[in-house]
Amino acid sequence: MPRMPHGVTVAAVAAGSWVLWASLGFHGPWQIVDAWPKYEDCVKAKSAYIDAKLKATNGHLADETDAEGAGIILGGKDAVIFRNPDGHRVVWRFACLPGTLDPRHE
Repeated sequence: MPRMPHGVTVAAVAAGSWVLWASLGFHGPWQIVDAWPKYEDCVKAKSAYIDAKLKATNGHLADETDAEGAGIILGGKDAVIFRNPDGHRVVWRFACLPGTLDPRHE
């Protein structure tokens, strides 16, 4: 699970930045992945994290499962839902929010 990047403090994140948050599951806790001064940079990073999650399933769709039974159910701009080899659904959610917003307190 993503953690606060080394050397990044909550105060520094809140100071005029855009924060990429990640959550494992629909009700999982939100955690800071990283922060950028520009919204566009946060969105690019979010896309890269989603691409990485999609590649982790070897790019198989749910109806094209790999030998272990894993596959992507849904990949979008804010989330990835996939089935792991055990058949369980796994959800990764991502959000770029202003540093003054904290989804853990919503």
